[in-house]
Amino acid sequence: MEKIRLNCLYLYLFSLSIENWSPWGDKTSLFRPALIFGILYVILSFSNTRLNFRIENLKHLLKPTFFIWFWISLSSIIYSSINNVNYHFNYTFLSCIISFWLLSNDLNRYPKLKDHFLYIILINGVFISFLSFFQIGVDFGHMERQSLLGNNANIIGLSSSISLLIIVYLIIENPKQFKKIRYLLILFIPFLLQTIAKTGSKGALITLSLSFFIYFLTLNKPLKQKVPLFILGIIGFLYGAIYMLQNEVLAERWSKFVETGDTTGRAERWQFAFEVFLYRPIVGVGENGLAHLASSVFGGYDPHNVYLYVLATGGLIAGFPLFLFLYRVFKRALKNKPIWKSSLHLVLFFIMLIFWFKAGGGLNSKMAWAYFALISYQPLTYSKKKKHVISNTRNKN
Repeated sequence: MEKIRLNCLYLYLFSLSIENWSPWGDKTSLFRPALIFGILYVILSFSNTRLNFRIENLKHLLKPTFFIWFWISLSSIIYSSINNVNYHFNYTFLSCIISFWLLSNDLNRYPKLKDHFLYIILINGVFISFLSFFQIGVDFGHMERQSLLGNNANIIGLSSSISLLIIVYLIIENPKQFKKIRYLLILFIPFLLQTIAKTGSKGALITLSLSFFIYFLTLNKPLKQKVPLFILGIIGFLYGAIYMLQNEVLAERWSKFVETGDTTGRAERWQFAFEVFLYRPIVGVGENGLAHLASSVFGGYDPHNVYLYVLATGGLIAGFPLFLFLYRVFKRALKNKPIWKSSLHLVLFFIMLIFWFKAGGGLNSKMAWAYFALISYQPLTYSKKKKHVISNTRNKN
């Protein structure tokens, strides 16, 4: 049973970047592979609630997230009742928190799962890059931006960027001592670059540039190795950026962004969300309230910024727990750097912060919550050793 549950988890993680895909072509279908594997993973987790739903090492992360969901839901109910607006229950955000809970426990129980997670991300990135290259399941949206299997172009670009980062990590740091065979991963880099370019995602290009800069800057290598690798990394990125900007769609969008600061409508949405926050800064207006207020201004109500979204829907009462959660994830990631023996997880944390700064529906992104589980990963054996050391130190004193 446990093997079946973990296989469902692997398939769920693989399908996150293409979670809207359905063999029947309807992204709202209940028969989407990502949804099916996710539901099976949760259901099978009830076979051992004591281990799979344990909260011992996760209380400080789960409490603020559940409170955010509770308060935004309560604000929605209150606003809907007062203003006679239909109430819609956000089960997606709740399912994201539950998946974060389960995945965090599995990562803590099975240390090898951390590596498997990274390999799944890499395989998924290569898979979607091949789909892009051979024009399989390709859709074209605004300005001929390419998306795949009915999924958002920005998500495809982000997934490809992270896969590219993992390739660099495996080649340079070689955590599993793969020897020379790891250099074959270089062959996949052009496929990933062309996928990012075809999505026309400015965010993916910005994320890729900043994450690579931070990665090489914090590289866990002696200085005499770090400097040449840093220079080589800059040269490699510049070559990759020039290659990607040969794509007309990305080049045009990037040119508009650099010359005019064009945010493709995000700035207006951010301003509106901030004004809604100022309208009810303490309690917020709830998701239904934000949708109601935005209905006469925008086609959709999501401000494409998770921080502003939480502040607008839940006010400071929800905003504080959100920043507390992120602080605790970062603090835990810093403490766990000896486990990773790398700064990769810290770079992934930075990438998620950027993603939440510009993503539509980011709070309901199962992919983001899965990454937060990975970033805050801490094996139970490590926790026990740490407690044992602290206990011995106190006894001696």
